[in-house]
Amino acid sequence: MTRTSAVALALLAGTCSAMAAPRETFTYTNPSTGDILNVFGATGASTANGVVVPFTLDGYTTKGVRVTGTLTTLDPASFGNHVRMSIFAPGTSSPLLVSTTQLNGIAAGGTFEVNFAWAGGASAAFPFGMPQTPGNWIITFWDAARNAPAGSPDAQITNLKISMDDDVSPAAVATPLDMTSPSGSIQNDFILGSSVKWYRVTVPAASNTATPPSYFEIFTGGPNTILADSELTLWRTHDAFNGTLTPAAQQQPGARVAADGDSGDDDQAALTFGVGSGLRLGTTNAAFGDGADGNLAAGDYYLAVVAGQYGYFTRLWALFPFSQTPADGNSDINWRSGTRVIAPPSPVTNLGALPLNLTSTGGTADLTAPKWYKFVVGTDIGFMSNDFFDIRTFPGTGTATDTELGLFREQINGILTGTIIVSSDNAAGGNFSRLSFGTGAGDGTLTGGTGAAGGLPAGTYWLAAGNFDMTFATGFITTGGAGPDFDVTFATGSRTPDSNTGIPTNFETLPFPNSGNTTSTTVAVGPAEFKWYKIIVPSALNNTTGNYLDIWTDAVADPALRPASQNTQIILYHRQGRGLLNNDEGPGLYSLLSFGGGAARPAIGTSAIFDNSAGALSADEYYLAVGLSDLVPAFNFVLAPNSTESGSFILNIRSNVAPPGPVCNNPSNVSGPGQNTTAIDAELTADDIIVFLNRFFAGNLLSDVSGPGQNTTAIDGELTADDIIVFLNRFFAGC
Repeated sequence: MTRTSAVALALLAGTCSAMAAPRETFTYTNPSTGDILNVFGATGASTANGVVVPFTLDGYTTKGVRVTGTLTTLDPASFGNHVRMSIFAPGTSSPLLVSTTQLNGIAAGGTFEVNFAWAGGASAAFPFGMPQTPGNWIITFWDAARNAPAGSPDAQITNLKISMDDDVSPAAVATPLDMTSPSGSIQNDFILGSSVKWYRVTVPAASNTATPPSYFEIFTGGPNTILADSELTLWRTHDAFNGTLTPAAQQQPGARVAADGDSGDDDQAALTFGVGSGLRLGTTNAAFGDGADGNLAAGDYYLAVVAGQYGYFTRLWALFPFSQTPADGNSDINWRSGTRVIAPPSPVTNLGALPLNLTSTGGTADLTAPKWYKFVVGTDIGFMSNDFFDIRTFPGTGTATDTELGLFREQINGILTGTIIVSSDNAAGGNFSRLSFGTGAGDGTLTGGTGAAGGLPAGTYWLAAGNFDMTFATGFITTGGAGPDFDVTFATGSRTPDSNTGIPTNFETLPFPNSGNTTSTTVAVGPAEFKWYKIIVPSALNNTTGNYLDIWTDAVADPALRPASQNTQIILYHRQGRGLLNNDEGPGLYSLLSFGGGAARPAIGTSAIFDNSAGALSADEYYLAVGLSDLVPAFNFVLAPNSTESGSFILNIRSNVAPPGPVCNNPSNVSGPGQNTTAIDAELTADDIIVFLNRFFAGNLLSDVSGPGQNTTAIDGELTADDIIVFLNRFFAGC
């Protein structure tokens, strides 16, 4: 046995640099069986035949122990059985930590790395309460099952190295990973002993949807993978783009770029950037590489490979445990990059530009592949539009019983990408399909015309229609679809806003924040429950004014009060019942909506940046539905809450616009010139009185502004003289 010790003198002197050597390292270049006896049939609580490591802990606070080596199976029967590890501090008879993961035997010999306390988050047993005790620490290797004959080890460990350090940050522990070649794989890489293993990678060229369209993808899994479950997160480094940080801080991960837990084979993970490769991110059941993680700039990144369904990363590089189910074994880590030319599908039925009022029916023949339709939407069908666009399947003269639809956008930024934007399986009732945009057709005799698919920007689209079971991916990719024939209808039109009678009455008004400030409130909900909040936007939010409104949710301070999933949903409705859905863009699985114009605001934790992506808002009144996922929205303030959880979270709104003079629960400004209710003019005129009274005498509850006794905090859902009195009092008070 050969053993050497190395102590980093520069670190002892108090200096620090990225990728620094550990404080103390002991190397056993060729340990004999007597030095490291693989104690099979033992338990993790035994110190017998352990490796004695004389750590001095001189001049530093220990935070992590790393063990690396080569494990070789000596008895064929032991393949698939596992060597485990335990660690003991000096003078202790019980292990500080027993490895919950395992070192799988590899017949030809395999390297392994086990990190205690290097998880990077609050879930680790170390460094919290880790003893600062110099002396003989003991590392044991053991297995509860014996395969080899008595007196013979199942396996042998060589090239053993054991280190102690005070720097457990990703920059210190990341393994350099060369991804400059177009494709490659790290085979049989152990992800053990810790919840996460960090890599530092270099992406040599940008991957985006510009000319030529290019892609970059990373995914786990492969022929050598024993690890049953993995997750990936990719982080931008601070290097060279944030000079205000110290050199050490510049080496740490900065903003999170992407995360995934299940896009690869089975429970493996995958990230796909740029235009995507169009290939599966694995083998038989992985998703297709469709560029779902956005564009990726060239440069240096940190890649975190999480063992098991362990958690998600938030707040820079901390790991917050979500479901602590550590997985065992090793994994292949694969990457590929390149360019991709996307060709549109053929044959296609070209419908041309869709008129504003259309009902078009086209039957299909027996399908050997999906049938494709191409059409142009001339104007946005979105949040502030009264228009709808619905696509529906039904049997017609055919014999199909189960259909699917997938809608693709032809171009992104002028480049042909064939980006899948939405699909539908059973939304039309039974096993037939429907995509409903804008307000939705609202046809009560049919199912699904609710606008649930959201807005649809102007552009050219391709629709794939086929039989169940289909998959859809960017690049006009489809699988399945063959089967009997059926009919497809396309319908456009408008819905009259004043037909809405569903305006909420059980709302709380949120004070509109002053310039740049944030208004926060705690929301507590039970199963199948959500809350309504009213927001009065005092002036236009758009690129011309530079005004913005940000709405997002985040965790409450007390973990015991949080819902188990920490997955919220927010839906903002215009007072006429049009809604916009957004979810999972905030920190973690919380929610975010960003309206208006001007410079983007930075991300909060792992949220998306606040980049006005939800579009412009006019000065008007809005109603915000807030709850836990899944909230299913529809036109006219209709919501179906499906969550079975309870919990609390924080609702935040922020704006750079100051609110107007007195803020009223229901402002009297309800019309523009000529009693135009779709273009409110921010002035109080006779038009507002006429519109209010017309609605009142038509029985429209938009004029319900009061409860009994002119109580404006308890709206009663009835139209009475109290409503007229309250409206006129506010009107003549200039409110």
